[in-house]
Amino acid sequence: MMIHTSLRTLLLLFFCSLCCATAADGTTEEALILTGVKEEIAQTTPELFRHFLPLRQDLQPAFARAYDSLAAAMFQPDELYSSALSLWTTRYDSSRTQRVLAWLRSGVGKAITDREKAAYTKASDNDIPAYAKKADSDKKLKKRLAAFEKTVDNTAHSKAEVVVVMSRQLIQIANALHSDDQILTNDQIGDMTERMRPDLLHYYRGLSRGFYGYALRSTPEKQVAEYTQFLASEDGQWFQNERRFAIAQAYHMAGAQFVISLKSAFDAIVEQPEDSTTAAYLNNILKKRTENSRVLGVVEATANGKDWVGYLNAETNSDSTVTLLALNTDREPQEQIEITFPFTGVATYPIAKEQGVYFRLGKDRTPIEVYYSVAKPSGSIVVTGYDELQHAIEGTINASFVGESGTIAFKTKPFIVRIRR
Repeated sequence: MMIHTSLRTLLLLFFCSLCCATAADGTTEEALILTGVKEEIAQTTPELFRHFLPLRQDLQPAFARAYDSLAAAMFQPDELYSSALSLWTTRYDSSRTQRVLAWLRSGVGKAITDREKAAYTKASDNDIPAYAKKADSDKKLKKRLAAFEKTVDNTAHSKAEVVVVMSRQLIQIANALHSDDQILTNDQIGDMTERMRPDLLHYYRGLSRGFYGYALRSTPEKQVAEYTQFLASEDGQWFQNERRFAIAQAYHMAGAQFVISLKSAFDAIVEQPEDSTTAAYLNNILKKRTENSRVLGVVEATANGKDWVGYLNAETNSDSTVTLLALNTDREPQEQIEITFPFTGVATYPIAKEQGVYFRLGKDRTPIEVYYSVAKPSGSIVVTGYDELQHAIEGTINASFVGESGTIAFKTKPFIVRIRR
């Protein structure tokens, strides 16, 4: 079973190289360009950081400056778009994409996407919220937008997840700057951020409805009907899911890099405070950093003894196994690890032959070296905790991968990751 999965992943990554080789004609990227992914990212980033303003305002000046500087560096629109494009390319489906492009290039498709891109770039701060409010009272608009409800709901969940995850990570870091009697436990932080989710879903559903209401305000009903028919089709749903996944994962990866860099910057400020005020403020800083330093969805490890830091994802497969996917964020060339195991709860799971694969990726994210887990000693995944409510697991990985260039010994620090279903 795992041999098939690993080979499928390898073939997808290899096929990506063929797509990238023809990138001059824009085929691989065209669907993202036509549907305004760049424009959406440019609008989404400031909207995202508005949710973190209360936390930013509570920071002392030295920490606030580090926060502002790193936020600007880690969330540059061009870099986010490049990440989204890379993620899109690794999951690229040529035949489906060609069918999607045929619709997007059509007269109706082009008219719709042009209006949506214009909404991202030309709408004022009040236009979309005004249409969101209008959608609650205008029966005609409410009826028109009903056909978009599935898209609205999926978009809301995707964006809310980004905010919740980043909020939890940022609060964990800021939490360490308080005195011992003010420290929150990880469970308390988790509960606090999860309580944000219903309000975030409500907010993003409204914003998404407002976006479609505003963008399509002068679109003929016949064109809207054709658009919703496309969105409801198998190809339309596939494209929406993959497009949304690429954008969300780009933000998750940027968020992971931001949080890691922010923690390092805060630690440096703690060790060498800029002034006596900062020093006094940090007098009672948390001493037990090890346990609280774990960040949801981020993995710290060593590969052949060298530091390895990256983004960690977990997904449930159709056969009830779980796949852990890690992509490093701190070195070139990038490296990616995929391990599938039969998860049943807290336990030690031996990693069998071919159950894990370690890719070393080129600049276009195609594999230049591939290593597989071996039969003995293969290592193990040790799951030390499982939160059924949050679908989150805590644990470590200790594995060996063998390829033509030798062996890679990969060992993580304790991590925590939510399983996507």
